[in-house]
Amino acid sequence: MRPRFCNILVGALWIAALGHAEGIITTIAGGGQFQVNGIGGPATSVPLGVIQGIATDLQGNVYVSDAADLIVVKISTTGVLTIVAGNGTYGLEGDGGPAINASLSSPEALTTDTSGNLFIVDSGRIRKVTPQGIISTVAGKALPCGVHSSCYSGDGGPATQASIGFPQGLALDAGGSLYFTDGFSRIRKVNSQGIIATIAGNGNPGNTGDGGPAINATLLAPSGIAVDQNGVIYFAESKGSSRIRRIGTDGIINTIAGGNGDGYSGDDGPALAAMLNSPDGIALDRAGDLYVADSLNNRVREITPAGTIRTLAGTGVPTFTGDQGPASLATLCSPLSVATDAFGKVYVGDSYNYRVRKIDSAQTITTYAGNGKWNNLDDGAQARGAVLSLTQDVVVDAAGNVYFSTGDNRVFKITPNGVLTPLVGNHPAGFAGDGGPISQALFTYPGALALDSEGNLYIADNTNSNAGNARIRKVDSNGNVTTVVGNGTVPASGNGDGGLAVNASLGWVNGITFDARGNLYLSDSNNYSNSIRQVSPGGTITTFAISSRGLNGQLTVDAAGNVYSTVFAPDPVTGFIGGNLTRFSPDGTATVILRNHNGFGKAAFDAQGNLYVPSGDGSVVLRLSPSGPQTLVAGTSQVGFSGDEGPATLAKLAVPNALALDTAGNLYIADLANNRIRKVFLNPASGLFEPKLQTTLQPGYYTATVTLGQGEHPGYWGMEVRTAVRLSHFDPWVSRVCSVG
Repeated sequence: MRPRFCNILVGALWIAALGHAEGIITTIAGGGQFQVNGIGGPATSVPLGVIQGIATDLQGNVYVSDAADLIVVKISTTGVLTIVAGNGTYGLEGDGGPAINASLSSPEALTTDTSGNLFIVDSGRIRKVTPQGIISTVAGKALPCGVHSSCYSGDGGPATQASIGFPQGLALDAGGSLYFTDGFSRIRKVNSQGIIATIAGNGNPGNTGDGGPAINATLLAPSGIAVDQNGVIYFAESKGSSRIRRIGTDGIINTIAGGNGDGYSGDDGPALAAMLNSPDGIALDRAGDLYVADSLNNRVREITPAGTIRTLAGTGVPTFTGDQGPASLATLCSPLSVATDAFGKVYVGDSYNYRVRKIDSAQTITTYAGNGKWNNLDDGAQARGAVLSLTQDVVVDAAGNVYFSTGDNRVFKITPNGVLTPLVGNHPAGFAGDGGPISQALFTYPGALALDSEGNLYIADNTNSNAGNARIRKVDSNGNVTTVVGNGTVPASGNGDGGLAVNASLGWVNGITFDARGNLYLSDSNNYSNSIRQVSPGGTITTFAISSRGLNGQLTVDAAGNVYSTVFAPDPVTGFIGGNLTRFSPDGTATVILRNHNGFGKAAFDAQGNLYVPSGDGSVVLRLSPSGPQTLVAGTSQVGFSGDEGPATLAKLAVPNALALDTAGNLYIADLANNRIRKVFLNPASGLFEPKLQTTLQPGYYTATVTLGQGEHPGYWGMEVRTAVRLSHFDPWVSRVCSVG
């Protein structure tokens, strides 16, 4: 127990020591702002975060989007790094002023024009930074509204009034027109007059239409894009399609590489016969060679004008090695971007090695920017105020320990006294360590989390076909790691149903959960289905449900054994594609519970059967009672950050991605874009002190001693001082004199 003290100036009143009122929200992890050290010095000394985009200008300067730190940096030809956009805080403010004072929400793809303007994909907008350093928006009118077709708008009018959906790639042609891949399964163009139009994609996800007009084709997860000097457009389609497509000047679309499933094959042969695995950024050089960031193959591939493919860099092992040697023998970790300059160099965003790598004309690779030491957190740090990146999933055990995963491939534990311990992520990516302590284990893409009834932690460790992960791994109460599902291979066909789960093949697992009987459920998105699979307590794996539509894979289960996840499908009335929270029953019935534009994150049930749902529309958390009424629990429908230590229904959230409840019924939110884990006190008496004093006092100063209850984090306490006319709350972080009349 830890006492807290506060001096109170009171009149004639009664005082009662009370905990947080019901519905008060606070941050329990995250909220710190990473200080990028070394600005103005050598780029190789700067601890950059996750590299999302790269571009070069005519002078040979290199621009890099650091999505983890919400900045865009410039590396001069002399190797000096400076910030050119972003102040390190989340938002879309600052247009019309200096770009270095503006807030960014998710800087990703970049490109430059011949006049020295820099263009930045920033969530649902494309922003421009002039050579004078002034930022403005050139396309997109607000935050993107997801995959809902009714949000697609603006063609034929000003691009600044259009709705665009999570663009991933960005390119310019010789005439100054801007091209980007739109999350609405389209390619769109903004001409030099600022008018927007769709040039490819009919809005339906797919990969049909080759040989015909691009405007009639279906596109699946378009990502990187490039335009050659003749106006021919190339773009990548990422996981699930894994191909490169070409749109000629006649408007006809064709596949030129991949499209044979997610995987790795085909080097030194025809690109059309090769396999890629989630290609992302692409770039052209002056000779017409096309470079592809083959992200889940951990390679950069090169496609010649004659259509032959080879590996330029990377061995497929997701680690960091090879500087000063041949690029083909070096290792990369999930490269997401690539760029070329006028001098024959290729730059690679080695995203999860937190570096920019340069490949010269002799094909020697070196580190060009970043020291690989972004945000290394040690044991013993305080969780509140830590610098986190994209909090993805969260679970809470019976002892009050909170576990969560982040977008930079880490897993953390918060103890009841608020101490943060990194479990996964302070080692290079890879697969190793089964049978030993988690402190020595290697993971590649840890994400979804679950706890069983004994408090063992389960981690979905995703991968490509080369690293040997594609597993669900268990961390027992002694901290030792074993594989419980998956044999480390991504299937092209067949999945091991009916056999032991450890021998089964898995695709990408976005969600795992347990029911009361000890069955483990997992979402499995692979080459041939989107399925929910079940592993019995005895270790046998079977398919529980298959969705013919897009399944986001975040799972929860109710007391009756029904499994809930979001399915993206057309609305039966409007036909618009939206996110449907769907209940999958053991008998195979699928029932839509809620519909919205952007889908729902990982939901959670409380002991009374209330379902808590994080909604992508407006960044809110809803509660659905068993009898049907729906109430707001947290969020205001405005995306942002605010409201800590106040009512959760007045607080702003930014993409609540996952929920969990503790044994006392309090709610935990993985507030993804705010890089925080937040807690809503739904049970105000839980873990807090009981009222000990209720009496009339004479005017004067008094000291109240507050003792934290078991499981309560330091600082998460409050006190109410009541009179007939006034109510005053203490600042929850500062012991202060509170004046009450």
